[in-house]
Amino acid sequence: AVEISPEKHTGTQCLRVVCTKATGGDFGVAIDWPGVKAAPYDRSSRLGCWVRTGPKSTGGIQVTSGDWRFWKNSPREPNAIDWTESTTEFVLPAGQELTHARLHMSSSETRSSILVDDMYIIEIQPQDIAP
Repeated sequence: AVEISPEKHTGTQCLRVVCTKATGGDFGVAIDWPGVKAAPYDRSSRLGCWVRTGPKSTGGIQVTSGDWRFWKNSPREPNAIDWTESTTEFVLPAGQELTHARLHMSSSETRSSILVDDMYIIEIQPQDIAP
């Protein structure tokens, strides 16, 4: 289940995702966004969000191409009792688009919740990518 919560990182609210089935595995919530159109050249990007989780949950963000051949995940931050940034940098190859974004999580306990705020994907200069 997805809810709006006042327990924000910044601003006035954030998303709270509540695990309704304890599977011990992954689950996710699709995010409505405009996507990233293909370009004729490689582009470097930084993907991230801020998460707060419980002791038996992890959370991050994922982007994928329409055919799921290209995908990138930010790390699933475990035991993030305080707001923690989950971020990754990657190169989006020439001709590749990103059409799907979702919060990707894991929890083994029903009714555990994960807070997510300040999601972003930004284009960066190649020299700015961390080794």
